[in-house]
Amino acid sequence: MTDTDTNPATPEPGTPDLPRPQADPGPSQREEVPAVLVHVDPATLVIEANVRSDAGLDQALIGSIRDHGVLVPIVAWRTGDQLRVRMGQRRTLAAVQAGRKHVPVYVVDAADEGQAAQITRIVCQLIENTHRAGLPDADRVRGHQQLALLGLSAGQIARRTRTAVAAVKSSLQVAGSDVAVAAMDRHQLTVEQAAAVAEFATDSEAVEALTSTASNRPEQFPHVVQRLRDEAAEAAAGEELLRRLDATGVGVVDVGDYVFGGTIDVLDHLRPTPRAEPGTGLSAEEHASCPGHAAFVDVGSRWGSSDRLTAVYVCTDWRAHGHARRHAPAGMVDAGPDAAATPRAMSEAHKAERRRVIANNRAWDSATVVRRKWLRGFLARRSAPKDAPAWIATTLAAASREICKAMEAAHPQACDLLGMTSQERPYSYRTGSAEHPIAEAAGTATPGRATVLTLAMLLGGLEQSSDRSTWRAPTAAHRAYFTALHRWGYPLSDVERLVVDDPDPTQTTQTGETGGDTPGTGETG
Repeated sequence: MTDTDTNPATPEPGTPDLPRPQADPGPSQREEVPAVLVHVDPATLVIEANVRSDAGLDQALIGSIRDHGVLVPIVAWRTGDQLRVRMGQRRTLAAVQAGRKHVPVYVVDAADEGQAAQITRIVCQLIENTHRAGLPDADRVRGHQQLALLGLSAGQIARRTRTAVAAVKSSLQVAGSDVAVAAMDRHQLTVEQAAAVAEFATDSEAVEALTSTASNRPEQFPHVVQRLRDEAAEAAAGEELLRRLDATGVGVVDVGDYVFGGTIDVLDHLRPTPRAEPGTGLSAEEHASCPGHAAFVDVGSRWGSSDRLTAVYVCTDWRAHGHARRHAPAGMVDAGPDAAATPRAMSEAHKAERRRVIANNRAWDSATVVRRKWLRGFLARRSAPKDAPAWIATTLAAASREICKAMEAAHPQACDLLGMTSQERPYSYRTGSAEHPIAEAAGTATPGRATVLTLAMLLGGLEQSSDRSTWRAPTAAHRAYFTALHRWGYPLSDVERLVVDDPDPTQTTQTGETGGDTPGTGETG
């Protein structure tokens, strides 16, 4: 049964001009059509032609009708022994799939005939769907809150209303925050946006950033939310790191105004004394008793740590305290001509560039979280974008270093994005002792899904090779990658736009300041 079982008949060739439509007397003169409410088996209803080309059934609607039945009666008119659905095709089809044995139907008389009947049908279907107002998100939040106050859990609300549990939890999170509820009403936020406001309700600057972004640049909202989350996590990690340093008696220094090479340097660059064997390391434990023992807090993992913030240990005056350059010749403090050099202050241009690099590196880290979440959703689709085969062929033909490395490594990032990561099998695919999970999925995939899997391997390889250096020095492969993502619907963040827009390298996107030559500090990695 479809919505086009009884499409209006088409005229035979050579048919004379169609009769003129009968005049519609208008709503003020039209008599009310009598209606009778009956309960019938939905499988016996005949679906008339409908202005809605796709019924768009989903499991939530079918499940809701299975649980609660058809709450709004279907409208049909009788022809002989048949009831023909005029309004309510989605309810009818969903009721059939839900296995309902009876549905309420208003049976109306067909006062019009012929062409006038078709006009009436189309007008009624347009009116029914055009003037129907969906429930505003704010009202849905209040409804979920009322159910929660009546004792239903988020899971129970989700089951009873056929709503995703995550959506109900977001509603309840919003309902518990006066700030989020007010912002939702004032700025017409979605539930997801209002939930983010609730998350940062105690931070007025964060709330302002979120509401402003939702109003003016909604496509950037996920990026702003992630940046705020990362900044909060970084602040908490920084406080914890400073607490640990203070507990061990380590002083904290700010090396932001100096370039390494003067009186202050990291322990990795030093050895204990000039008499020590060149190349000998100087650990933080060995250096702890030195009067110059200190540390600075570094952003990122340049110094060998996977932590977001790292304590980098230094000596504040390594020459005065008897140390030497790690690789200086035996017996010498420093092999260079600047052995007696003093710290030199950074220029304003260096300071600005350093701030720019740090800000953009942080922005890149946040954007990576958003981008990979988007990729996981994108690669869950059944078929690829129409231009994907051409992009796949072009990318394979280019045989970039990024793609070749991914192939040699058996596509670990693609597996992760497809939800196929396995701890037991990463190194066994190439030996033949295990089938690669993507190959296994491709064996039963439709042609459309197989194309998506191929696309995933290429996107995964390019994603795996994208890091903090990409925004500063993008390769041709990375430019093509981010251009394709943007074309397929991914909202590039400001720092990601640097990859495809090729802007003036002296301009920053995150701090509003111009840059200069990059200083040799730990924050640039």
